[in-house]
Amino acid sequence: MAVPRFVDYWVLLLDILGFSAQMADEKKRAELASAYHDIVDALPSPSNVVMSAHVRPMNMEHESVEARLEKMKREWSDHVRVFSDSMFFFFGGYIPNTHPASPYLLGATAREIMTRLWLRRIPHRGSIAFGPCHLNPTKNIFVGPAIVEAHRWEQAQNWLGVSVAPGSSLFNARANNAGPATGSAGIGRASFVQDASVPTKKGYETTWALNPFKRLIPPEIAGKEGDLLPYFIDCYEEAKRTAPDALPKYANTARFLLSQGIGTEEPALAEIARICA
Repeated sequence: MAVPRFVDYWVLLLDILGFSAQMADEKKRAELASAYHDIVDALPSPSNVVMSAHVRPMNMEHESVEARLEKMKREWSDHVRVFSDSMFFFFGGYIPNTHPASPYLLGATAREIMTRLWLRRIPHRGSIAFGPCHLNPTKNIFVGPAIVEAHRWEQAQNWLGVSVAPGSSLFNARANNAGPATGSAGIGRASFVQDASVPTKKGYETTWALNPFKRLIPPEIAGKEGDLLPYFIDCYEEAKRTAPDALPKYANTARFLLSQGIGTEEPALAEIARICA
């Protein structure tokens, strides 16, 4: 057998909060399973197809959006694994820029996944890490230090958000300054809050974070669609009844949102932020 090859990837890990309780509730476990199917089947989205259109090779110009979407779904499935309370997405490796798992699509894709989870009132936390991995989708073998780093950073955070592991954030800054590197590019800036103060169990770390609550489309165009705060508040109200130990995570998330100018006119969010202050 040939020695397994390890290639640099960006690993996106999303972990479901209160998973055991959801599995004990027939309705909630069905909702979570449905969400998993929705995320795997619905991504990559047509918007990502359009985003990748400007880098299509000339021999692909004849492809329709529909044909491109079907091809991307097939390619995407090799880079996604869902098991129990965890979802893993692998971006990068030796793939063309048109691939749905291209690193520059990571931020937009992660925001979309987070949005879909909040709209189903499924609280979650996650991390993004960079490093070598060995992937064999056919045999369902996924292994590498980047997976370990993603897990460690996900566990270290004390909120309901997704951010880049600090060491990977430093690499990403260098990659963006130098331009795309052979085999693995930086994940770009557009979808991230840079220099975010991310709450951890030992204090705060400055890194890049995602904020799906911040609209990228102006409200005068999007209307109320995409407003996730009511769903976040609903999850908090349920946590008060069923998972009081999780309340500090909600408080830290509320403080982050307020610091970003989100929900400043929402009294309920200010109340959540005052917990354990």
